[in-house]
Amino acid sequence: PCANNGIIDSIAEDFDCNRNVTFDFANGTLNVIDNPNTDGDNMSNKCGQFIKWTTAKDGAFGGTLNTSFTTEDYVSAKIDLYTPNPSQKFLVSMQDEDNNQLSIDSIITKTSDNWETYALDFSNISPSKSVEKFVFLLNPSTETEDTIYFDNFIFSKEFVSTSVQEKFEDLISIYPNPVQNNNQVIFELKKD
Repeated sequence: PCANNGIIDSIAEDFDCNRNVTFDFANGTLNVIDNPNTDGDNMSNKCGQFIKWTTAKDGAFGGTLNTSFTTEDYVSAKIDLYTPNPSQKFLVSMQDEDNNQLSIDSIITKTSDNWETYALDFSNISPSKSVEKFVFLLNPSTETEDTIYFDNFIFSKEFVSTSVQEKFEDLISIYPNPVQNNNQVIFELKKD
């Protein structure tokens, strides 16, 4: 299906036509599989699947970008994640050629029966630094065998937004409700 498609540098990995990264290591099992959920927002044929080893606490996997970039080229990225299991912590670290971390984005995946798009922000990376490598970490500091599906790791010249819009009432509780003149109002965060 990719015979007539040219290589698009901004697409780091889509597992179908644009495979512009090299996965160099994985503390788990890393596979290219058929998309387990083509009925949702991601209708790609293929995607990545990572199953974290219980013997490796960081759940790290990653590699090298075939085409490095600076923030003069790309200021953000997006990635599609699918996790039918309970929500999971997923970190994305962008690095220079010496494996020095230039940025890190922390994502708490949404438990969903659909793919979700998450945004990554590179605004704290100096324009003089070249982004050469990337590391994904799944539920670091745990010893559980977790699975995540990922796809459409795409860089952008503009800031991208995430498709995950959480409802205000899912993030914070405010009580008492209704408030009386002499009440103390309490705000309780339900999530970080």
